[in-house]
Amino acid sequence: MSVAYEDGERTGGSVQLVVSSRSGVSAVDERVTVEQDIKPLFRPVDHESMAWAFDLSSYDDVKEHATAILERLRDCSMPCDGEWPEEQVGRFQRWTETGMLE
Repeated sequence: MSVAYEDGERTGGSVQLVVSSRSGVSAVDERVTVEQDIKPLFRPVDHESMAWAFDLSSYDDVKEHATAILERLRDCSMPCDGEWPEEQVGRFQRWTETGMLE
């Protein structure tokens, strides 16, 4: 992922942050889905650990609990055996911010 700043003179007086992924697609435009991007992040042990609260293999459960999951990912209390890399937390956050596509 790369980050570029455009100065205010070229953007009409405001500073614009342009973020792009390796594919050249901006992170804002990047399509994030549960099936392709989110479910693969959860390991079998994660499914077992969280089964008492919700089903990480269920789109409806993950969508319903997305805010709580994101909070726990950010505070490193989920997964229970160590934190996710920032890139994975960011991917989950982008999913929550871009319509929570199935």
